[in-house]
Amino acid sequence: MKYRLSSTVLLLSIVLSLGFGKWGAWIGFPSYGVFLIDILFVGSILLRFLPSSQRPGDVLIYFLPCSLLILIHLLTASIGSRVTQIRDLVPFIYLLFVPAIARTLEGVDFTRIIQALRLGTILHLAWSSLVILGFLRPFVFFPSVFGAQIFEKRWDLAGLVYAIGILSWSSFRSQKLERNSIVIIAFVIAGGLQASRAGLISVAFATIFVLLKERVNGYGRKGYLARIVLIATVGFALVTSASLLSSQLPGSSLSRLGVLGDDDKVIQSAGNTARARSEARKLMMDWTFTQNKQFFGFGPGAEIVSDSGAIRFLSGAKDVRAPHNWLVGLFARFGILGTAVWTLLVTYIVFGRSFSPEIAWLGRCSIFLILVVSSLGVIMESPFGSLPFSFFLGMLMVNKNSRSGVGK
Repeated sequence: MKYRLSSTVLLLSIVLSLGFGKWGAWIGFPSYGVFLIDILFVGSILLRFLPSSQRPGDVLIYFLPCSLLILIHLLTASIGSRVTQIRDLVPFIYLLFVPAIARTLEGVDFTRIIQALRLGTILHLAWSSLVILGFLRPFVFFPSVFGAQIFEKRWDLAGLVYAIGILSWSSFRSQKLERNSIVIIAFVIAGGLQASRAGLISVAFATIFVLLKERVNGYGRKGYLARIVLIATVGFALVTSASLLSSQLPGSSLSRLGVLGDDDKVIQSAGNTARARSEARKLMMDWTFTQNKQFFGFGPGAEIVSDSGAIRFLSGAKDVRAPHNWLVGLFARFGILGTAVWTLLVTYIVFGRSFSPEIAWLGRCSIFLILVVSSLGVIMESPFGSLPFSFFLGMLMVNKNSRSGVGK
């Protein structure tokens, strides 16, 4: 009973994170910096704090470097408030929990994980599509509980959720879960109409991954024809829908790329944004080396965007604290040491173990998509990016040969 409750609470945190995006992540007690998805996430781990079949080496490999890095930075940090410092350390804190996530997922049927991902992504598609079409608008509601506006837009995150939706709504033979082509098409259309090019790229990658998986699995002549029909339907539906709506949605990702519409101002604005962000990243990298902070970084709490001068190439708002590229921000804040620790820990799980094919495919593709969007936006720096990322790592860590492993 305790095992099932802990995994249910963990899956609920993922459903809320994927289903409601930024505004869902800010539900809780904003004035105290305590949020519902974090409570559920930590609560699920505490409920499952029991001996497990996970290899002790896995726990040590994650716990030692992460805890030491976090401790060193907290002891040496002298800039910003303690809350801001902890906020900047969130990606490492979530990595610290990866073995605990794996422990919580022990014995969980892989079908439950897929169903949770499907529920979360379809919820996000439902409300965000209405926002895209103009039927819903963000509004303030009980700010003491909802730290962000209800239905607040974050299109890079929305595109990422659509992409994970495309993966999770594909077929999974071992679990006897069929592909839902209509839902996948809806995700692809929404991906073209939302305003983030990073989101559009992730949707394109996810569609390719699904088609390649079906090709590898070999569905025969009927399966081949089905794929052709799917591609043709997706293309026709996407172009037709976007063409009809482009006059109402000049800020869509396809319009910003110049694929639809002829609004030169929109295209020029998108190009200027891309160039500005590129300049900001270059400036931050140069500044890190100039200040001789390349090994240890400026640490948590440091205002790396404003202090480096990169802020003038971004929005100019004081609350912008990331350069819209995860690895650049990671390097500036934690240096070569922190970047190496983070990269090695992720690589150890993604490529260092053998997994059942479908768990590996879903986990690795999802992690790749999160990193793609994080290279063009601010995703990994926030709980709504770090939590799903760590969840997929934990899913991959579960030993497929364990009698209580995922999908068994």
